[in-house]
Amino acid sequence: MLRHLFITAALISIASPAMSEPKEEAPCLRVSQVDDFKGLPGGRSLIVTDSFRKKFKITLQGRCNNLQSNPTLVFKARAPGRLACLTRGDTVLSSSYGGPPDRCFIRMIEAYSPDTERSDTAVAPDRKN
Repeated sequence: MLRHLFITAALISIASPAMSEPKEEAPCLRVSQVDDFKGLPGGRSLIVTDSFRKKFKITLQGRCNNLQSNPTLVFKARAPGRLACLTRGDTVLSSSYGGPPDRCFIRMIEAYSPDTERSDTAVAPDRKN
Protein backbone atom coordinates (compact mmCIF):
# COMPACT_ATOMS: atom_id res chain seq x y z
CA MET A 1 0.00 0.00 0.00
CA LEU A 2 2.76 2.41 0.95
CA ARG A 3 4.58 1.52 -2.24
CA HIS A 4 1.54 2.44 -4.39
CA LEU A 5 1.18 5.72 -2.54
CA PHE A 6 4.85 6.54 -3.17
CA ILE A 7 4.56 5.74 -6.91
CA THR A 8 1.40 7.86 -7.21
CA ALA A 9 3.08 10.79 -5.45
CA ALA A 10 6.09 10.50 -7.76
CA LEU A 11 3.90 10.49 -10.87
CA ILE A 12 1.97 13.53 -9.68
CA SER A 13 5.16 15.46 -8.98
CA ILE A 14 6.47 14.66 -12.47
CA ALA A 15 3.21 15.60 -14.20
CA SER A 16 2.54 18.79 -12.21
CA PRO A 17 5.12 21.06 -13.87
CA ALA A 18 4.00 20.03 -17.34
CA MET A 19 0.36 20.69 -16.51
CA SER A 20 0.99 24.05 -14.85
CA GLU A 21 3.12 25.53 -17.65
CA PRO A 22 1.04 27.86 -19.79
CA LYS A 23 0.92 26.74 -23.39
CA GLU A 24 2.08 29.31 -25.90
CA GLU A 25 -0.76 30.14 -28.24
CA ALA A 26 0.07 29.84 -31.92
CA PRO A 27 -0.27 33.12 -33.80
CA CYS A 28 -3.35 33.31 -36.02
CA LEU A 29 -3.11 35.32 -39.21
CA ARG A 30 -6.38 35.07 -41.08
CA VAL A 31 -6.37 35.50 -44.86
CA SER A 32 -9.37 37.82 -44.70
CA GLN A 33 -7.57 40.12 -42.23
CA VAL A 34 -4.30 40.72 -44.13
CA ASP A 35 -3.92 44.49 -44.39
CA ASP A 36 -0.30 45.20 -45.41
CA PHE A 37 2.99 43.41 -46.08
CA LYS A 38 6.67 44.11 -46.55
CA GLY A 39 9.21 41.74 -48.06
CA LEU A 40 12.49 41.31 -46.19
CA PRO A 41 15.81 41.20 -48.05
CA GLY A 42 16.65 37.77 -49.43
CA GLY A 43 13.13 36.90 -50.59
CA ARG A 44 12.55 34.30 -47.88
CA SER A 45 10.45 36.27 -45.38
CA LEU A 46 7.54 38.69 -45.20
CA ILE A 47 6.28 40.95 -42.47
CA VAL A 48 2.49 40.98 -42.63
CA THR A 49 0.22 43.35 -40.70
CA ASP A 50 -3.37 42.34 -40.07
CA SER A 51 -6.41 44.60 -39.74
CA PHE A 52 -5.83 44.77 -35.95
CA ARG A 53 -2.28 46.17 -36.56
CA LYS A 54 -0.67 42.95 -35.26
CA LYS A 55 2.49 42.01 -37.10
CA PHE A 56 3.52 38.52 -38.17
CA LYS A 57 6.71 37.21 -39.72
CA ILE A 58 6.10 34.62 -42.42
CA THR A 59 9.14 32.54 -43.32
CA LEU A 60 8.92 30.79 -46.68
CA GLN A 61 10.37 27.39 -47.58
CA GLY A 62 12.53 28.80 -50.35
CA ARG A 63 13.29 32.04 -52.11
CA CYS A 64 10.22 33.81 -53.47
CA ASN A 65 10.96 36.28 -56.26
CA ASN A 66 9.68 39.84 -56.42
CA LEU A 67 8.74 40.23 -52.75
CA GLN A 68 10.39 43.64 -52.53
CA SER A 69 9.26 45.06 -55.88
CA ASN A 70 5.64 45.88 -54.95
CA PRO A 71 4.11 42.58 -56.06
CA THR A 72 0.53 41.51 -55.86
CA LEU A 73 0.28 38.85 -53.16
CA VAL A 74 -2.46 36.30 -52.70
CA PHE A 75 -2.54 34.22 -49.51
CA LYS A 76 -4.14 30.79 -49.87
CA ALA A 77 -5.05 28.70 -46.85
CA ARG A 78 -5.72 24.99 -47.26
CA ALA A 79 -8.39 25.12 -44.56
CA PRO A 80 -11.83 26.26 -45.74
CA GLY A 81 -13.57 29.40 -44.55
CA ARG A 82 -12.75 33.06 -44.02
CA LEU A 83 -11.72 32.53 -40.39
CA ALA A 84 -9.04 29.92 -41.12
CA CYS A 85 -5.57 30.79 -39.86
CA LEU A 86 -2.61 30.53 -42.22
CA THR A 87 -0.34 27.65 -41.25
CA ARG A 88 2.74 25.78 -42.39
CA GLY A 89 2.25 24.49 -45.94
CA ASP A 90 -0.20 27.21 -47.00
CA THR A 91 0.68 29.25 -50.08
CA VAL A 92 1.68 32.79 -50.94
CA LEU A 93 1.29 33.61 -54.64
CA SER A 94 3.50 36.48 -55.76
CA SER A 95 3.27 38.18 -59.13
CA SER A 96 4.24 41.50 -60.58
CA TYR A 97 3.76 43.11 -63.97
CA GLY A 98 1.60 40.42 -65.52
CA GLY A 99 4.03 37.50 -65.29
CA PRO A 100 3.05 34.09 -63.97
CA PRO A 101 2.85 34.00 -60.18
CA ASP A 102 5.51 32.42 -58.00
CA ARG A 103 4.04 29.80 -55.68
CA CYS A 104 5.77 30.12 -52.32
CA PHE A 105 5.03 27.75 -49.45
CA ILE A 106 4.89 28.91 -45.84
CA ARG A 107 7.40 27.25 -43.56
CA MET A 108 6.63 29.17 -40.36
CA ILE A 109 4.46 31.98 -39.01
CA GLU A 110 5.40 33.79 -35.82
CA ALA A 111 4.31 36.91 -34.01
CA TYR A 112 6.60 39.77 -34.98
CA SER A 113 7.67 41.39 -31.76
CA PRO A 114 9.82 44.54 -31.37
CA ASP A 115 12.71 42.26 -30.29
CA THR A 116 12.43 40.23 -33.50
CA GLU A 117 12.23 43.45 -35.52
CA ARG A 118 15.43 44.76 -33.92
CA SER A 119 17.30 41.52 -34.65
CA ASP A 120 16.08 41.48 -38.28
CA THR A 121 17.18 45.09 -38.74
CA ALA A 122 20.61 44.35 -37.24
CA VAL A 123 21.13 41.28 -39.44
CA ALA A 124 19.73 42.64 -42.72
CA PRO A 125 19.24 46.41 -42.91
CA ASP A 126 16.81 47.68 -45.55
CA ARG A 127 18.32 47.84 -49.01
CA LYS A 128 16.91 48.06 -52.48
CA ASN A 129 17.07 44.93 -54.65
